[in-house]
Amino acid sequence: SLDVSNFEMKARLLRLKALTPPPDTTVVTGHHLDDSLEWSLMQQMRGQSLRGTLGIPLRQGPVLRPFLCLTRAQIEAACAHNRIDYLNDPSNENLRFERNRLRHGPLKELKQMYPKLLKHHAHIQNELALTLGVHALSGPSQKFQHISVEKIPEGLILTDHSGRYFLEGLALVTRALEHLSPAGRGSLRNEVAKIPRAMERGRRGPMSLSGGIQAFLGPNRLVLKKK
Repeated sequence: SLDVSNFEMKARLLRLKALTPPPDTTVVTGHHLDDSLEWSLMQQMRGQSLRGTLGIPLRQGPVLRPFLCLTRAQIEAACAHNRIDYLNDPSNENLRFERNRLRHGPLKELKQMYPKLLKHHAHIQNELALTLGVHALSGPSQKFQHISVEKIPEGLILTDHSGRYFLEGLALVTRALEHLSPAGRGSLRNEVAKIPRAMERGRRGPMSLSGGIQAFLGPNRLVLKKK
């Protein structure tokens, strides 16, 4: 019933329970950047903690949300281009729900006033996740557990505790660069591949990389800074 107290939260918990897959199985959902912004704003209006204002998590147990980097408009455009049918939940138009009142009221006007609102939200959320130590770059990873990441103003410090000059962590270095400058990818992989060789030769930099990033090299330490 729609009259049940806190219906949205209870419905969300029921959906998560229904999506619980067998062990070692991942469920992929279609949550997008607009969803993340709505969630974050609702938490802020309720006076949540700093961590509580983070948008929807990329992974939550067995649930993975790979489309959080895309807006709803981008997903709809991709569906139209590839002739992919999808369904719209009619409850998304019901203004009895708090999220819908926010989406169709103040947030709609804010997006018109600030066309880059979603882009800025993504950058702010990434910065906040790094600061709180819950970002994919800073969290523990079996694959990159020998590399630590520290946030500094306008940059990141990566330390390879294995002494291997990041030879086994080039993918993480690439992700760090993309985080600092998403627009400047270009020949990024080729540039990143030069870093271990330069470190072995004792170079200190700075090396100029795509997207206006400079790399300063040290003994198993890499400092990435925006120019």
